[in-house]
Amino acid sequence: MGLLTPVVRAGMQLWYAKVNADRLMAPTPRDRPVYESGAEDARRVLLLGNGPTHGWGVLTHQLALTGHLGRSLLARTGEPWDVDYVGDELMNVATALNWLGRRELGPYDLVVLVLSMNDAVRLTPMPAWSQSMSVLLAHLDSGRAPGAGILVAGVQPVASVQGFGGLAGVLGQRHADRLNARTRELLAPMHDAAFTDLGAPRTEIGRPAGSAVTYAAWADRLADSALPLLQGARARTLPVTEADGFAWRGASRLLAMHGGTGTAELKALEEEAKRRFGVPLALVTLLEGDRQYFPTGAGPVPASVPRELTYCDVAAAQDVPLVVPNARKDPRFAGSAYIDVAHTPFYAGTALRSREGDVIGTFCLMGAFPRRAERVDVLELQRYAAAAQRILWRIESEAAEPAATGSTTV
Repeated sequence: MGLLTPVVRAGMQLWYAKVNADRLMAPTPRDRPVYESGAEDARRVLLLGNGPTHGWGVLTHQLALTGHLGRSLLARTGEPWDVDYVGDELMNVATALNWLGRRELGPYDLVVLVLSMNDAVRLTPMPAWSQSMSVLLAHLDSGRAPGAGILVAGVQPVASVQGFGGLAGVLGQRHADRLNARTRELLAPMHDAAFTDLGAPRTEIGRPAGSAVTYAAWADRLADSALPLLQGARARTLPVTEADGFAWRGASRLLAMHGGTGTAELKALEEEAKRRFGVPLALVTLLEGDRQYFPTGAGPVPASVPRELTYCDVAAAQDVPLVVPNARKDPRFAGSAYIDVAHTPFYAGTALRSREGDVIGTFCLMGAFPRRAERVDVLELQRYAAAAQRILWRIESEAAEPAATGSTTV
């Protein structure tokens, strides 16, 4: 590890951020991260991960690893399987428990963990990574039902990821090999747990980001590796509980639009703000429960993230805009593993409210490099937020009157 100096590590972190930025327009699933067999007595899998589980190159989780894993397990066991996916490209080992939140593990016959790709290419220090992985595996082990299996996949060959050839791929692979070896050590004393090499992706010509063929092959490999863990009695002891409904009455309508009139207007406003402020990201966010949603997002911007990891959770709690010139020097955010992986040290945002005055989200700007606070025109930021809020109010009114045939002018 002596070669992994802070300078080299910082360079790899910048490289990872660049690769993600280059994939900004790549297709990714925006639908519910589940595969449902339709059978009442289906067995269940919890798929937790980043990288291959993110679904690069396809538009639905039915064609991503989520859906293919359910079908591969059916083919091998003769039993129907439902799959719940938790994670995102920007989730790493340190934040995995935040993504899991209060999710019960008892309903699952199998937990499949596909993690550590971004930790490998960002050269996360081994002591910190090992501690986080130990805590994560202990949580999965203690929370699972008796007889439920845990399957952990190793990091795919780093050079097989588009953008990680050359020296970046060599450095990332060396670290991935160390992470994989440590994972095997941590799994060794656990019962009904196994490690499997994920292997390189099977690609299609013209589909370098990934395709249904890619995920079908990986799903077959995971299902084959999981079979020895599924020989015992059915482990499920609890029903899977669904999340409560949204508090803001416009939330369901907004999140169901998927590019419709409301989200198109918000997206146009975001694009205008990006040009006006010269930032790579300008976003309307929706805060509901313990999640932050990105109703207009695409590419590496996740559909939702744990609210406690975000800038916007802090911005929503105050009456004036929040400006963070450099998160690495701000004690509120300096230790955030999520902000570090997302590589957005600059933030400026202000709360959005419902007609009743309740905070429902934020309008925010984010950048990959620090920026002086005086360069942010706070009044202009508030003007954009006010415009976004008017659109949200209209959506709120439409949700309250589903029979309405027209829209009001904003």
